[in-house]
Amino acid sequence: MKNAIVTGDGAEMNYAPLLGGAVDDPPEIVCLSLLQWDFVGQRAQSLMSRSARERRVFFVEEPVFGATVPGLDIRRSDCGVFVVTPHLCEGSDDAEAPATEQALLLDELFLEYEVCDYILWYYTPTALAFTWRLDPLLVVYDCMDELSALDSAKRREAELLSLADVVFTSRHGLDEAKRRFHHNIHPLPDSVDLERCDETWARMMNLIDLTLKKLYSEI
Repeated sequence: MKNAIVTGDGAEMNYAPLLGGAVDDPPEIVCLSLLQWDFVGQRAQSLMSRSARERRVFFVEEPVFGATVPGLDIRRSDCGVFVVTPHLCEGSDDAEAPATEQALLLDELFLEYEVCDYILWYYTPTALAFTWRLDPLLVVYDCMDELSALDSAKRREAELLSLADVVFTSRHGLDEAKRRFHHNIHPLPDSVDLERCDETWARMMNLIDLTLKKLYSEI
């Protein structure tokens, strides 16, 4: 049953009424990545492909610069994921211009596709620059690697860790390094085995559902 959360006594609780959504519609996912969708064989592509079997998934790629007018290229992959490529202007003296353009383009995406009840799924803290105004049901940070020692990178990740409702890491050790910054962090290592990938996805969805239950049962 979609949207079902198994409680401690084994009963099923449906969180859709709490979120104002339809019973059969799990929250959509807006995934923010620095990689391109066609960069195959990566964790993000595997997990988002699996998620697209039961919900709409928007995979926002790294931007392409050189456009005369900012815009979005949106295509649907074979697995059903909506691949979103921002095309941004280049050469502006305003350092904040790219983030502003991407924020406005995301607004257009949400309006055109009527994205309402959604999860923001981050693979890069740099995406905070153009997503901080958004109001998701839940924030996921799937941490792949230790960031560089640059103050700006660490600062962005600290902001994301404070914002995230649940954090995953792609290997053991990363969780220990960040556990003092977040209470709900879980190591879920990568695997090339398809069955193990499905197990990782299922564990993630269960942890997300439990986090949603906790958040919205307090309302």
